[in-house]
Order: sequence, then structure tokens, then C-alpha cells
Amino acid sequence: MPRTEAVCAAAAGDTIKVQWDSSTHPGPITHFLLGPIGDATLESGVGSWVKIDEQSYVDGQWANEIMEAVDMTHEFTLPSNLESGDYLVCLFSNFWRCGNPLNERAG
Repeated sequence: MPRTEAVCAAAAGDTIKVQWDSSTHPGPITHFLLGPIGDATLESGVGSWVKIDEQSYVDGQWANEIMEAVDMTHEFTLPSNLESGDYLVCLFSNFWRCGNPLNERAG
């Protein structure tokens, strides 16, 4: 089944700009690549993903707070040694839950 996500051309060393959905939960963001693969529009996404970018806590602000100031966008650079071919990009947020679950259950 063809994918419906956006497909764009990019080369090794290019800067990629992605836009996230708004989130008020603090925490880091991470970007992964899968590839090179056959046809990105038909790929299942099963395979070995490689982390290529992460933003967490910078100058007293979490990634989501930093992105809110720039319309929930983030830029990262593709590795300069990237092989030619199609790739999938995965955006992952790891927003941590604060608090002590043991204390929340007590009382």
C-alpha cells in the first residue's frame, strides 16, 4: 500500500526542516533514518533505524519549548556520508512523566 506521508528529495549533508504537532509535555526529541531502501513510498518501516539527531534540554528549555518559538519546527543536518537512495525519517518524542508513581498511589 503506498504511503501518504510527504516525500522529498534530499542529499547527504542537506539541512532538513520538520514540523511537529504542538506539545506541552517537556522532554527531548529524536530523529531517526531507515535506509537506504527500495521505494520510500512502499516501505513498511521495519528495519534498523539509526539516530541522526537529538535535542533535549538547552539553556533551561526543553525541545518542545524551543520549538514553540519557531512554529513547532526543528532543523537538522543529514549525515555527510549518507549513501544515495530512499530513506524514511522517524520523529520521536520522549516526553518524560514527572512524579513518583509510588507516592501517587499512596493515600
